[in-house]
Amino acid sequence: MKQLISTTLFLLAFLNTTLNAQQISSEGYNNDVIHEDFNTEGEYFKIITTTDNYFILDKGDYLLSRNNKDSEYTIIANNSSVTDFVIKTAVRIVHSKNKKASVGIILKAQPNGKGAIIFEINKKREYRIKQLIGNNYQNLSGNAKQEGWVKNKLVNGVDKQNLIEIRSEKNIYDIYINSEYLTTFFMPDFTSGSCGLFISPATKARISYYYINTKGTSTVVTNYTNKNTASLEEKENKAEELENSNTSLQTTVSSLTSENNSLSSELTNLTTINADLASISSSQQKEIIALTTAIEDFRNTSSQSSATNKQLNKEISVLKLQISLENTTNTNLTNDLKKINKSTSTQIKQLTTQVKIVKNKVAKLQSSNSTLSADLSNEKKAHQNIKSELNKSVKNKSIEINTLTAELNNAKEQLKTTKNTAKKLKECTTNATTLSVDLKNANTELSILKTTQTKHDIVTADLSSKITVLSNQISSLEFKLKTTKSEISALETSNTELKTLFIQKDFELNGVKASELVKETTVYVPTPKNLKSNKVVYAVQLGMFMQTQSASAYENLDAVWYLPNENGTYQYLSGDFSSPKEAADHQKAINAKGYSSAYVVTITK
Repeated sequence: MKQLISTTLFLLAFLNTTLNAQQISSEGYNNDVIHEDFNTEGEYFKIITTTDNYFILDKGDYLLSRNNKDSEYTIIANNSSVTDFVIKTAVRIVHSKNKKASVGIILKAQPNGKGAIIFEINKKREYRIKQLIGNNYQNLSGNAKQEGWVKNKLVNGVDKQNLIEIRSEKNIYDIYINSEYLTTFFMPDFTSGSCGLFISPATKARISYYYINTKGTSTVVTNYTNKNTASLEEKENKAEELENSNTSLQTTVSSLTSENNSLSSELTNLTTINADLASISSSQQKEIIALTTAIEDFRNTSSQSSATNKQLNKEISVLKLQISLENTTNTNLTNDLKKINKSTSTQIKQLTTQVKIVKNKVAKLQSSNSTLSADLSNEKKAHQNIKSELNKSVKNKSIEINTLTAELNNAKEQLKTTKNTAKKLKECTTNATTLSVDLKNANTELSILKTTQTKHDIVTADLSSKITVLSNQISSLEFKLKTTKSEISALETSNTELKTLFIQKDFELNGVKASELVKETTVYVPTPKNLKSNKVVYAVQLGMFMQTQSASAYENLDAVWYLPNENGTYQYLSGDFSSPKEAADHQKAINAKGYSSAYVVTITK
C-alpha cells in the first residue's frame, strides 16, 4: 500500500512538472511585428464595404459584420508571417440573431491557403481549436458530438469582451483568456505562417486591438498619428504611475501598522508572562513593573520601521528566554523547598547550601535584570526618537499623498477632457470617411444617370418623330374609317333585303313553301332562350325559319334551341359553348349526322 501511494505521488509530481514546463513565458517577446489599436486606418487589416462584408473602423474598434448567411470569412493581416510569437487581442461578439455566431484568431496560415490553425470562441461561452487541412477542418479540442466545442467559465458570453493571449514556441501553443491560463496543445505541422482573424456566417464582432510580438527589442513604433492621442497615452501613464505610487504608500503604511499591531500583541504576551513572575523577590518585581511600564509606553508608539521592529523582536526574544530561565529556576526552587520540608536535617543542610547557591544565581539575575532595564530605558528613548521621526515622515508622506491625489484628480479631469476630444475626433474621422464613400458613390451614380439621361434624350427624340408619323397615320385612318362607315351603312340596307331572300331560299331548299309555313301546325321544341346579357357564347346554327319547327325535325340532335329575331324569323341552334374549339367539335358531330349546312356562329347573350 505504501509503495502504491509513493508511486501515485511520484506520477502526480511528474505530471505537475510536465504541465508547468508547457507554459511558455512571454518575457523577451518585445519586438513589435504588429501593434494595431484601430484608432486610424492602418496597413495590416482591410476596410471592406460590400454586400457580404462590412469591415470598418468604429469608435476605436475594428467592426466586423459578416452579412453572408452561408459561408465564413478569413482576414489575413499583412506582414504577419511569424514562427515563435505572442499574440494579444481583445474580442467581443455583438448580439445577433445567429445562435451559432463565433469569432476566432488565425495562426500560421500557409501561403497556399490549404493549412492553418484557428482558436475560436462563441456566444455560448465555449472555445474550439481546429486545424484547416486542404479544404476541410479537423477539430483539435472537444469531441465529435460537440463539434469540438468545450464549455469554460473563463470565456465571456455575448456583448462581453474577451482578452485573448496566445503564446507559441517550438510548435507548442499556450492559450490564456481574460488573464487566466486556459489550455496547451502541440501542432508540429506548420513551422511558420501568417496570422489574422476569422468570423462565422451572419456574425458581428468588435476587435479592440491586435498585437503580435516576437523575440528581440522593439523596432516598430505604434501607428498613432494624432498628437492628441499620444498626449492622452502619456496622461494615462502618468495617472497610472500616480495611482501606483499612492497604492504603494498606502500599502507601506498598512504594513507598518500591521507590524506594530503584531509587536504590540507580542508585548502583551510578555506582560502576561511578567505578571506570572509576581512571586519573585521585590527587587525583581520593581524591575518587572518598570519593564511593563516601558512596554506600555512602547505600545503607544505609532508605526515603526521594519528594520527597527526586527531588532526589537530579537531583543524581546532574548528577554523571553531570560524570563523563562527565571521561571524555571523559581520552579525548581519551589520543588526543592517542598522536598526540604519532607527530608531529614541532613538534607535540609544540603538544601540550605543549594539555596545559597541559588541566591547567588538570583543575585546575578537581578544584576542582569538591572542591566536589561537600563538597556530597555535606552531603547525606549531610541524608540521615542524613531517615533518622532516616523511621525514626521508620515506627516510628510500624508502631505505628499494629498499633493499626488490632487495631481491625480487634475490628471483624471484632463484625461476625461482629452478622451472626449479624442472621441469627437474619432467620430469626425469616421463621419468624414463615410461621407467620402457616400460622395464617391454619389458621383458614380451621377455619372450613370448622365449617361442614362443622354440615352433617354435620344429615345425621346426618336419617339417624338415616331409620334408625329403616327399622328399623320391616325388622321388618314380616321378619314378612311369615316368612309368605311358610310359604306357599311349602305351594305346594311342591302343586307336586310338579302336576308329575306336567303331565308326564302333556305325554305325552298328544305322543301317548305312560304305560304304553307303560316298555316302549318307544329310541335315546338323547348322554350327559346331570352338573351339580355352581354355574354358571348358559341353555337352551331342549323337554319333560319319563318316559324318554329317540329321537334321531330331535329330529334336525333341534342341541345337544340331557337332564338326569335326582331324581323319575325327563328334562328335554330345546337349547343352553348364558351370556346370556339368546343363549338367546332360539336359542328363536326352534327355534320356527321347529315346536317352538312350547319356552321358555328357567335351569339351575344
